[in-house]
Amino acid sequence: PLHRATIQMRLRVAERILRFTREIGQLQELIPICCCCHKVRQDHDYWERVETYMGHRTGAHFTHGLCPTCFNNEVAKLDEAVC
Repeated sequence: PLHRATIQMRLRVAERILRFTREIGQLQELIPICCCCHKVRQDHDYWERVETYMGHRTGAHFTHGLCPTCFNNEVAKLDEAVC
């Protein structure tokens, strides 16, 4: 038979193991992405577009558009170029 303190200690250890396992899983979900061009690192020397990366893994297809902020910025650039 186990003492109550031993059972509690084992439960605390099991909880820590479960927490660490979840944290490791979350770290594995991190995707290394360039903050400038938004390409995703596959290997140390190979980067691919995020659309390609996600498409290979999820089967998702992307369409491109402009959010309102970027649309306004692009229109302003065109206005400057024309004037």
